[in-house]
Amino acid sequence: METRNTYESFDNFLSTEDEVANLPHPQCCERDPEGEFHSHPHDGSKQLILFPEPVEEKAPTIFTISAIAFDFDFVSSDPSKSRADEIKVLLVKNKKPPRNSNEGKPGGRGLPTGQLESKEDMLQALKRETRDESGCTVKKIVGKLFVVKKTLKIPKKENPEKLPSHLNYDAIPNEIHVFLVEASEAMSRIREVDEIDGSVEPWVPLREVFEMPLAQSKNSASKNPDGIYFSHRQRLYRAIDSMIYGPEELIDGPAVKEWLRPNRQDIFSAMSDLAKDGLLSDFLPPDEENTEEEIPA
Repeated sequence: METRNTYESFDNFLSTEDEVANLPHPQCCERDPEGEFHSHPHDGSKQLILFPEPVEEKAPTIFTISAIAFDFDFVSSDPSKSRADEIKVLLVKNKKPPRNSNEGKPGGRGLPTGQLESKEDMLQALKRETRDESGCTVKKIVGKLFVVKKTLKIPKKENPEKLPSHLNYDAIPNEIHVFLVEASEAMSRIREVDEIDGSVEPWVPLREVFEMPLAQSKNSASKNPDGIYFSHRQRLYRAIDSMIYGPEELIDGPAVKEWLRPNRQDIFSAMSDLAKDGLLSDFLPPDEENTEEEIPA
């Protein structure tokens, strides 16, 4: 946390040793109600008091990484097949609520995602979380796509004011750094066996991702542990949409654009098919649904 210390720059205000000697003692540095000067208790001289501006205490930010990986190995040139059925996305199946989730949030499918551990940088966390949750090894980190900023509600351990549980929490800022990676097939057993269902195939066709029910409905009325978290599907859609239409808006845009070049037409075709089938209605404005368009240059 950034702190201010006005006592590090006195040389900017004082030019002689006498002026330094006449500085008020700390115990007499109280704000003068008549202004910014007060009388020194020893000789009555007026002294300028430098009061540091108050600094608001901020909760430490929790940093999270999220991995997006595609598999284009099964893409064919067969015109009778949709690329949305051939392109696959890496998803993991949480079998219990993720760490720091809202109370009652169910398990479900989502992108490999997790918080940084002590003395770990983001790229280390990215590789660890992907391997531990999916059993897949990160072969290449293409680049960072974007950062999602949100607030986590962390239940307090104590409740002296006897607040209801849904009000007794600390609001902690959270940054989710989303990366595009290349990942292997599942080569090893998952390590987070208490949280992840390793019996579920992690590579899922793109169409199936957008056909999945939600793990939790928007009004929280229904929950489905076999569904997908809306925020994760929204994150995936944002990534694909940005890669196709605005790669320059991504943090590592040039690297991402170059990486996508061989498969850009295929993923555009896949998303066009999903839009025609009404599977992107949660993301597209009404006038953009079910419309024909050319892939941008």
